[in-house]
Amino acid sequence: MRKVALVGAGMSHFGAFYPEKQLTDHFAEAWVNAVKSVDHGIEPKDIDGGLYLGNFTADRFNNQGHLAPLMAN
Repeated sequence: MRKVALVGAGMSHFGAFYPEKQLTDHFAEAWVNAVKSVDHGIEPKDIDGGLYLGNFTADRFNNQGHLAPLMAN
């Protein structure tokens, strides 16, 4: 089994309506915040990981229930 470590985390602002933001803007904001949270000598280029997302009701607000394909794009 491969050893893994969680070295950073980030999220976008949520809980309010941001009409100027697309879902992809939220994904990018979360990724930038995750990279900024990494320290202890680990460079962003050394991160072999991904962006994982939690979603409650995107289908009701964005007509997109499964967000992984949108995020992968």
